[in-house]
Amino acid sequence: SDFELALSQKEYLYFYKKESQNFQEPLFDKVSLLVAAHFQPEATSFPESGRLYSHLFLISHLRNSGLKEKIFYKEHYASLFFIEGGHSQRFVTGPTRVGINRNINYLKELKKLDCSFLPINSDLNTFKSFLPITLCGSIAIERSLNGLHTIYAGNAWWEGLPGTIKLLDNPYDLNNIPRSLITPNKDIALKAKDFLLDILNY
Repeated sequence: SDFELALSQKEYLYFYKKESQNFQEPLFDKVSLLVAAHFQPEATSFPESGRLYSHLFLISHLRNSGLKEKIFYKEHYASLFFIEGGHSQRFVTGPTRVGINRNINYLKELKKLDCSFLPINSDLNTFKSFLPITLCGSIAIERSLNGLHTIYAGNAWWEGLPGTIKLLDNPYDLNNIPRSLITPNKDIALKAKDFLLDILNY
């Protein structure tokens, strides 16, 4: 079964790289939604992600809610480690299994939902016109501490963190995302630090 997983993921990564070769960032004045992939659909998404426990369900929900604009998808770079190795092998005895259950059918379903794919090794910080959405990934914490917004769909332990927007409570039109949501705000960064210190100290 390990060989089957490895082969399936290797095929997925090959086609993902092929699909992302012609990626072009949208016009600067247009803010686009970006699904920041992580371990999902492995066990780390349960039960924290609630009813939208996979990226496919998340994107399908967005489409059914009226989102017409293109959705961008960024595979986690650590997905490469299981096949190609990576820096994490210095610290652990085996390769990471990030994204190990993803396969070509998963990619095809994302395409049907009109997703465009960012290069897997690209740095999200270089793209200035994306608002990330996550199930309950730590990218939300990282962005809040840098004064940036993130939408999340799950039941995160850090719920209420300044800068984060719960999808089911989202007051914004995701077809016309305001630029203020991708503009750094020092006030958010300071409040996020205090919020996390309060939770962790307790």
